[in-house]
Amino acid sequence: MNKRLIEITNKAIMEAKYALEIHYDPHLANYILRDLQIVKDAGLSDLSWAMHKEGCCENDILALIEYIEKYIKKEVKI
Repeated sequence: MNKRLIEITNKAIMEAKYALEIHYDPHLANYILRDLQIVKDAGLSDLSWAMHKEGCCENDILALIEYIEKYIKKEVKI
């Protein structure tokens, strides 16, 4: 896995968490994450787009972030 991709992803995760904590906006957090290449690579695009279309809450976004972080650890063998 590309180091730059991980950096971009980690930055986006921080921005998504900020959107949740400061703005209380799970839809903004999902927007930040849904088009990331790593979300596509991890097979989470359908989940993220479903959350966009059907609505989501803070716990949905936290779960998405957790899935992304687990995928990175698995791919990088951390």
